[in-house]
Parts: sequence; structure tokens; C-alpha cells
Amino acid sequence: MSEAMILYEIDKRKRCTASQLSGYFDFDKGYVSRMIHKLSKQKLIERVSDNQDKRKKYLHITEKGQKVLKELSDNASHDVRRMIEKIDLEQVNSLIQSMEEIEKILSANKGGRFDEEK
Repeated sequence: MSEAMILYEIDKRKRCTASQLSGYFDFDKGYVSRMIHKLSKQKLIERVSDNQDKRKKYLHITEKGQKVLKELSDNASHDVRRMIEKIDLEQVNSLIQSMEEIEKILSANKGGRFDEEK
């Protein structure tokens, strides 16, 4: 699950670093480092040095990583569809509104730390 979230965020960001991921998810830097190493070893992401500062490494999702991420997303969509298929439309709309409110509250409390560097 954490690896899927990391893949998603790397794909979503243009100039993503391990330090940013650690701060965004409030994960221990060592934990993020181990996940990045694992994802890199699986060839799902790659580390690219900054042109100005070779010590700084940006994370990019690979083509293989994009395929894995799409498969995870498709599976999640299928699971959600299966969970709500027997719920009537009014309840689905209520569920969506509730989820939007949850997202709004969580986003506001995150302080937009990471969103500034898209």
C-alpha cells in the first residue's frame, strides 16, 4: 500500500525527491529510502541527478512503473465499483459528498507543503 502511494506521488510530481515524500507522508526517511531502493531495484522508478547539484536526486516513474500504477488503479476502481454497485444513487451521492469533505479536511490540515512544488 505504501509503495503504491509512493509510486502515485512520484508520478504526480515533476521534481520529486525522497525528502519531499518523507515530509508529505510523514514517513521516516530511512523507511522512504528503503522503499525507493526497492522500487528502483524493481525498475518501477529511477533516480536522476539534478543538473545544477549532482547530490540532489529526483525520482521519476519508469514506463514499467506507470503500467504497474495503472494496473493498481484499475484494480482499485473495480473494487470500488463492486462495493457500490448495490447502493442506490442517493446513497452513492451522499457517499461522494462525504468523501469530498474528508479530502477537503485532510488537504487543509496538510498545509499544502508538497503541492507547492508540482
